[in-house]
Amino acid sequence: MPDLTIATVARALDGLDARAFATAHNIANLGSPGFLPVRVSFERSLQQALMMAEPSKVRAAPIDATRELPATVGGLRPDLELSLASDTASRFAVLTALADRQFQLHSLALKGVL
Repeated sequence: MPDLTIATVARALDGLDARAFATAHNIANLGSPGFLPVRVSFERSLQQALMMAEPSKVRAAPIDATRELPATVGGLRPDLELSLASDTASRFAVLTALADRQFQLHSLALKGVL
């Protein structure tokens, strides 16, 4: 089970990293002519891979980055992009704490404490 946990956390962190990059790209280019916002989706494919309960399937769960219609004055809202950035950062913090805890348990097991 630990292999599955580590693989899942690692893949989720990859997805969140891609989402953070896309959100920063969207915010930075908001006023650019012809700009196409980017959205990153990985949760559904990660969930499907987890249902198979195989670490190799989790590692292969795709991260989908798609471009939307050109941003218009009312199309892409900076406040929602900042909210998405905050949400992504919170999820990233939770997952890194989970990974840290998992590695602490592995370290204790290797030392013979557990």
